[in-house]
Amino acid sequence: MIIRSKAPFRVSFGGGGTDMAPYCIEHGGCVISTTIDRHVYLTLKPRQDKKIRVFSSNLNREFIFNIGDKDYSTEFELFKGIINVLEVKDGFDIFFYSELPAGSGMGG
Repeated sequence: MIIRSKAPFRVSFGGGGTDMAPYCIEHGGCVISTTIDRHVYLTLKPRQDKKIRVFSSNLNREFIFNIGDKDYSTEFELFKGIINVLEVKDGFDIFFYSELPAGSGMGG
């Protein structure tokens, strides 16, 4: 089974960052935001091993790690953390593409 997903980017008009830990835990948070007509696309394909392969076509970068790897000093550590928190059992390839460039200030 192949899973495909599309999500719009969010632009904050005020309060951006107050909805992220640890700030929101310590002080609460309130953000005024909306989505825009630009998206990020993801495709997930199962693997037959215990490896996770993350590929960004925008960055032209690939990162491969084993399920359960807790070394968070490398690129794509957010993906690794999510996989470990969700206790994923089977490997997969995940490809993502953003309509906005990284560092654009628009959520990309």
